[in-house]
Parts: sequence; structure tokens; C-alpha cells
Amino acid sequence: MENITRTMNAIQAAKQYYNFISTPYMDEVFSTHSPDLFPDMPSLSWQKPDEIQEAVRRILDQPRIPELSKRWRPVFEKEHDISQEEANQFLQQFISSMEGIDFIVDYRCNCSYTLSEKGQWSDYRVYRPGRKSGWGLQLTVSGKGVYNGLRSSLEVGPGDLVLLSPDAFYDYHRHPDADSWGCYWLVFLPDTRFNELLDWPDVGSGIHHLSAKDSAFIDTITPLFEHIREISQDSDPWAIRLRYNLLEQALIQCKRLVPEFKRSVIDHRVLKAIEYIEKHFRKNITVKEIAEEACISVSSLIRLFKQHTGLTVIELRNEKRMALACEKLTHTRISIAEIAELAGYSDQLYFSRCFHRHFRMSPSAFRKQYLNQ
Repeated sequence: MENITRTMNAIQAAKQYYNFISTPYMDEVFSTHSPDLFPDMPSLSWQKPDEIQEAVRRILDQPRIPELSKRWRPVFEKEHDISQEEANQFLQQFISSMEGIDFIVDYRCNCSYTLSEKGQWSDYRVYRPGRKSGWGLQLTVSGKGVYNGLRSSLEVGPGDLVLLSPDAFYDYHRHPDADSWGCYWLVFLPDTRFNELLDWPDVGSGIHHLSAKDSAFIDTITPLFEHIREISQDSDPWAIRLRYNLLEQALIQCKRLVPEFKRSVIDHRVLKAIEYIEKHFRKNITVKEIAEEACISVSSLIRLFKQHTGLTVIELRNEKRMALACEKLTHTRISIAEIAELAGYSDQLYFSRCFHRHFRMSPSAFRKQYLNQ
């Protein structure tokens, strides 16, 4: 998707995307133009009518697509052709609206490259709050980007690596102060062989970060990403195996960046506590209950949990609740009171205070801002 300009200019692309989301014959448009519209999504096989219809349904189920089509109808149906600026704006908004894209992503260790340039259609924001089918690994090679986590914001530049877990809260874009942001992005399925290699310092909900300012390291790891990218279109089993081999090399190189004092294996009881929180964060669970589940004393859990995660037990629980609240605010029309209850808060006012503490705005303001983007 990111390299659509390989096959068509922005105006042509904008017209075809608009036709795709607005025509009554969307499956026909999609089957005709999918190779052009999604050139960076390897191994797409939507030749069968039912697969095409399912892909169309999922794209049109994206929360912001109906409003996007309605908003742009006067522009595309005017007498004169759309301008380059209008085309860029539409493409930015269309791609930003694609929040659930697992159905067009091949997670069998595939890589691509995105260059977000100020004022161009590629300058879009990625917002994907829901759970993904696999992991993401991103390497910035030029410019600056910013990741908005639930805990804090992370600014990245050349040599910064970001690891995103399947339940990570995706919200990232070009840094406002930079003219561009060049980034390799790689996706892969969970694999127990990599567990130890994925133990990075975390900076947000499912977001992990390492920084490599050594030019020698960057010169070593960048070709690994590029090699995976070169063979990402190949669905041959040996090509897939080779991609995972290259990924393992990249992860081993990254592991060398983890500070020595942070390389200790996480206590299995802390891992059990984290797993319990992830399953039950909507409930009013207590530290004592979590400690009992993890077979550890309350005092030891508090100490080890903070040591290994940098958070308290309750802070992690609240972070999971806020991630769920964000997803419901942006992907459903249910009331704030219902969202508060779903996230584990019996008191809507208390929920709103907690939400404001995390995002510096009310839940209703957050929803309104999202819809107006």
C-alpha cells in the first residue's frame, strides 16, 4: 500500500480508492485493482469470489470508512478533476482509516519500507488499538517519528528500533518537527524460539524500544531488513524459512543492545501475574488475588513486578483498561457509561478522571477528536 506510486500517480490512486469505497460494485473494483491498491501486501490470494467479498466487507467495516466516503463525495463528483493536494489528503485519510488490516497482512515474516513525507499522501497516521495477529519490528533509518503510548510518547530517529507485541496500542506518525520519516517495518508470527530475544525494555502498552546510535550496528542490521524485504513476495516454504532465519539474526543483533543489567530472565511468577492481569483486568482484581494466583507473597510480587516491568501491578491493570477504553471509544457508538463498565469501572465519573489522567482529555473529547481526524 505504501508504494502505490510505483504503478499510478496520487490522483489516479485517489480516484480508484474512492470508487472502491463508494461504488455499489465494490467487489468488482477490488478484484480488478487490488494488485495496484495493495502492492506491498505479499501473498494476497483473493481470486475466489467469496474471498473477494470477505475482503471488501472487512475494509468497509472499518469505523471511519462510511464517513470518509460521505465527506469526500462532493470533491470527487464535482465537474473538474481533483487536485494533487486533494488527492494527497484523501489518500492520507483513507490509509489512516485502515485500522484493522490483519486480513491483508501476511505475518509469515514479511518486511516493507515506508517514507512519510510532509505534505505528501504518505504522511498518514497509523492508529490500530486492537489486538494484532503477530509482532511488529520497526527500524528508523531517516528523519523522525513519534509513538504515542498509553504511558508516554517516544520520539525516534535513525538507529531506533521499536518492537510491538500483538496487543500493542498502535498510534504513530511522522514527528511534526521533521520533514520526513523513513522506516522499515517487519511483521512476524509469535514463535517460542524467539521468546528470549523479544525481552526488550518496554516504554508503553506492548511497545518496546532499543536505540543503536553506532553506525557499525546500523550498517549490520539494515541489510537484514532489506534482504527480508526483497524476498517478502515469495510464498515458497524455503523463502519463508530464510526470512525467519534473517529475522533471528536481526533479533540477536538487537539483543546485544539490551543493557547488561536488564538481560536477566523475567521471574516466571511475574510472567504468571502478567498473564493473569491480561485475562482479568476488567474485573476488580486485587494485588493479593494476583499474588495467590502467581504463588508468591504480596510483598515479593510488588518488589519483583516493579523490578521487571517498571510498573506496579495496578498500573499495568489500568493501562490495559485504558487501551480497551480507547478501542471502544473509537470503534463503537456505545455510551461512555457502557465503556466504563466494560473496562472495569463501576463509576463513570471515576473512569473519566482516570482517562483524563492518561490522555489529558475526557473520553468524549477523545472520541470527538478521533472522528474529526
